[in-house]
Amino acid sequence: MRIPKTTEHLLGALEEDLCLLAGAVHGLDSGERANLRDLATNLRALVCFASVEGLLWRLVDELCVDDRVH
Repeated sequence: MRIPKTTEHLLGALEEDLCLLAGAVHGLDSGERANLRDLATNLRALVCFASVEGLLWRLVDELCVDDRVH
């Protein structure tokens, strides 16, 4: 059984993931293929469904925010 995470914990995880994502994007300038792998891994954690929904969608549900893109 999974222990539900608090909103504060989810927001902290989002902040960490966004920092990792920014680092991976910045590292693309070096041409290292490992940066692409890091970028893909971080994007999957944010938006893809694996054993649980991606972090962004969990926060959308938790905070009742509109996730439409204009």
